[in-house]
Amino acid sequence: MAIKKKKVLFIHPDLRGGGAEKVLVNLLNTLSRIKYDISLLTIFNDGVNKDILKNDIKHITVLGKVFRGWSVIQKIFPQTYLFKRCVKDDYDIIISYLEGVPTRILGGCSNPKTKLVAWVHVDLSDFDISHVFRSKNEMELTYLKMDAVIGVSNKALDSIRNIVPITESQSKVIHNVLDTDLIINQGKKQVDDIFLSKEVINLCSVGRLTAQKGYERLIESIAVLIDKNIQVHLYLLGEGELRNRINNRVQELNLSKHVTLLGFKTNPHKYVEKCDLFVCSSYQEGFSTAVTEAVVLGVPVLTTDCAGMDEILEDGRIGMIVKNDGDSLTNGLIHLLTNNELLSTYKNKTQAKSIELQKRNNTLDVESLIDDLLNNHNKC
Repeated sequence: MAIKKKKVLFIHPDLRGGGAEKVLVNLLNTLSRIKYDISLLTIFNDGVNKDILKNDIKHITVLGKVFRGWSVIQKIFPQTYLFKRCVKDDYDIIISYLEGVPTRILGGCSNPKTKLVAWVHVDLSDFDISHVFRSKNEMELTYLKMDAVIGVSNKALDSIRNIVPITESQSKVIHNVLDTDLIINQGKKQVDDIFLSKEVINLCSVGRLTAQKGYERLIESIAVLIDKNIQVHLYLLGEGELRNRINNRVQELNLSKHVTLLGFKTNPHKYVEKCDLFVCSSYQEGFSTAVTEAVVLGVPVLTTDCAGMDEILEDGRIGMIVKNDGDSLTNGLIHLLTNNELLSTYKNKTQAKSIELQKRNNTLDVESLIDDLLNNHNKC
């Protein structure tokens, strides 16, 4: 007798090029098709990650292109209306895969048979998500309505617990799902559009060109390194609203020979794999996909202290974690790049960690969560 599949719906804003979107697609592509009938609802029909979403996942959209101010406009409507407008079918479990608007929509579900789950990808002490709700009370009631609240890191989970009195049995940490085979195979591809000189130390970073990523202070750090005759070249992979400002800063500091903005690449891994060091200069992260992917590729990491970094880099044993300010970023780079033995040690430890990550399967943790909730277990 065939097993009746459980109907699972994920809600997310869109499938653009961010880290949360990438790990969501990784998760959807690897969840069991034997146990689950999987659907994805995105508010907008937009994003490069649509191309890697497997065809057997039902993709439902509400609107077309992302437009400015939509997160404010949605507050006009009650949660129940938003839910009915977006979700047209019944599901056994619905998962909001991002804090904010998707979770507000999910809060409008009135079916007592449907299990509700909300994911938190950021440290909410750095991000105020209450503005997408009508009030802090509405936000609190929404999260308390959830059968489970999942954080991608300890800091992310602690941050929502500090805002809403969620119990331990109602919440847990599940790290992001990675397609390690794909990352490694893409990393082996040849780079033929740029020349990475062996005469310099090649640095890279991957992320949207936004204020959160701290690229302007990273470029200022590069200027100090060059001034100290530490020969480096920084490659930035990503697009965003600060591209012109970052490029102008590169020109102002006469760094055009030392910093290259590569733009968005469908395969960033082949560039990262061939660099000597991955640098994360972010002001905030939840559980950095880009840093984790660099570790999978065996590339050592220097990062500012953000949520999730201590878990990815084992409290600094695998890579260097510096204080989250410009001077510490600069001094950390100087220390690491003038100490070949230290950089080599991090390289070896990163490669060992890569092997560990390749053996790990976080998809099974998500499946266990779904199965426990649908089998009426109290703890997630």
